[in-house]
Amino acid sequence: MIGASLKRKEDRRLLTGAGRFVDDVHLPGVVHLALVRSPHAHARVVRVDATAALRLPGVVSVLTVRDAPELGASVPPLIREPDWPAYVHPVLAGDHARHVGEAVAVVVADDPYRAVDGADAVVVDYEPLPVAAQPVVPAAAVVHEGWRDNRAGRQETGTGDVARGFAEAEAVVEVRLAYPRVTGVPIEGRAVLAAPDPHSGRLTVWSSTQVPFNVRTAIAAALELPEDAVRVVAPDVGGGFGIKGHVYPEDVLVPAVARRLGRPAKWVETRREHFLTASGDRDQTHLARLGLRRDGTITALETTFTRDHGAFPTLGGAMTANTMNHLVGPYRVPNYRARADNIVTNKSFGAAYRGAGRPEAALVLDRLLDRGARAIGMDPAALRRHNLIRPEQMPFATGLTYRDGVRIVYDPADYVAAFDAVLQRLDYLAWRREQATRRGTLRPIGLGLSAYVEGTGIGPFEGADVSVDPSGTVLVDVGVGAQGQAHETTLAQICATGLGVPIERVVVRGGDTDRVGFGMGTIASRVAAVAGPAVARSAREVARKTRLVAAEMFECAPEDVVVAEGDAWSRARPTGACRSRVSPAPLAAARRWPTPAGRGSAPASSSIRTASRGPSAPTPPSSRWISRRAR
Repeated sequence: MIGASLKRKEDRRLLTGAGRFVDDVHLPGVVHLALVRSPHAHARVVRVDATAALRLPGVVSVLTVRDAPELGASVPPLIREPDWPAYVHPVLAGDHARHVGEAVAVVVADDPYRAVDGADAVVVDYEPLPVAAQPVVPAAAVVHEGWRDNRAGRQETGTGDVARGFAEAEAVVEVRLAYPRVTGVPIEGRAVLAAPDPHSGRLTVWSSTQVPFNVRTAIAAALELPEDAVRVVAPDVGGGFGIKGHVYPEDVLVPAVARRLGRPAKWVETRREHFLTASGDRDQTHLARLGLRRDGTITALETTFTRDHGAFPTLGGAMTANTMNHLVGPYRVPNYRARADNIVTNKSFGAAYRGAGRPEAALVLDRLLDRGARAIGMDPAALRRHNLIRPEQMPFATGLTYRDGVRIVYDPADYVAAFDAVLQRLDYLAWRREQATRRGTLRPIGLGLSAYVEGTGIGPFEGADVSVDPSGTVLVDVGVGAQGQAHETTLAQICATGLGVPIERVVVRGGDTDRVGFGMGTIASRVAAVAGPAVARSAREVARKTRLVAAEMFECAPEDVVVAEGDAWSRARPTGACRSRVSPAPLAAARRWPTPAGRGSAPASSSIRTASRGPSAPTPPSSRWISRRAR
């Protein structure tokens, strides 16, 4: 079953409009929220006047931090750097707005359109302040009180002797590159719905997020609740791309308002709000140089750069470290040094988007390689091929370490063969000849090459609960949600293989903090590599317990029981009235009762959780990309 090409199980639901996104959840008595956002990059909030807004029909309330102190709680970063200066990322700005779009007040109404009208009627007096617009030190303003300047932290890494490497080089090329800020634009924007239960005191929150457990932790901390009192559900999520991979102020704001008012509250992001406040990525400026011998051998590589985090460094130094650790690519780089400054500015905060530090590394390295090829008169493909790590050097240690201190070691692969295969498929030499022919004409051709290695599958763990319903349905509960990755198919394939059942019987349920103890989230290309093994181990454990129960029914040894094709049967010849084959329904019903063979263990139909630890350093698959462009 693993590796089979199947139609995705979730697609019929999604393509026929039966998906259930946050805004598809309707609760009686729900109120709708609209946010009053700062038009200034940096300003003091002098006065918020809600008088006109409160007179409008349908407006229930207008809240600021003064009205609801819990809205001044800090949104926790996804990654906290203990050596960086402390800061507060408020749910609502109090008297100080640090970027355009930061919310200073929330309007509550019985209708989303009336809420927006109310927000438009709120009058806010601002005192504009100097703006830190560029990631430089010193800057026109210091973003956070108590900081000496806007440098959050410095990171360095390297291997070998860079000075000696450049001294040995016969050619040195240098580039200065600015990779501007970008952001993801999913079909479904962010959305949050929260409903308090007046009887149990629990909060149920639906959020369009990639990290429901992190959202739960943030809500519980801000509202001073035990985490068990908060349930977060990420239903169908219409795209994430990393920008939903951390907690936003609205994830805390909506539950806080719902709890304060004692009724369900909903906020659905507009596209304009998304452009204003969704986290961006990249925003790095590099100065880099590469040393080469005349035969094309790389002798040294060096870069210094800045990363602009916006107002709040939500992901700490993770993206910066990704760039540093990926800059050497799939090549033999004996001498390497990277140094970076992490800077905050008066922009909306940055985080991760599609690649998260790796595209920046690829851009810098490939620009250097192309310039280096021109400097020594070598074909750019030949230069790359000459420096690729050879199969006999695998597994290859780059000399660098990951964030947890573990050495980065590439898994065995034949990079040269993969590179040659893509050149052959493209017919690279023919296109080079065509490029030479067209040079100087009105229709020149550009050929781009890139070879890269990407670390994926970060840990530290994921868990999976596999259980069998008396009807024979197999339920797989995981801590990770999906935003289009087809978990309902891929994880079902893994479970079906381990349990020996048809994939049609397997139902995968994720993105719900009540279903498993904890999950790290759907980020960093990690689900198949980390949640997949957890599902496999849980499925095998359920299969083992199934054999114990079936052995009692068949009156045979557990090792004589085969679980496959959705049934259990005995290899041994049946005796008396015993059956040699049994289907899931009676078997699952029998599992509910302890048997001599299964004494001392849970019934086989109960949830069985195993935690699969992910690799302590990322698993590095490799890829080759070649593009051609004509104009």
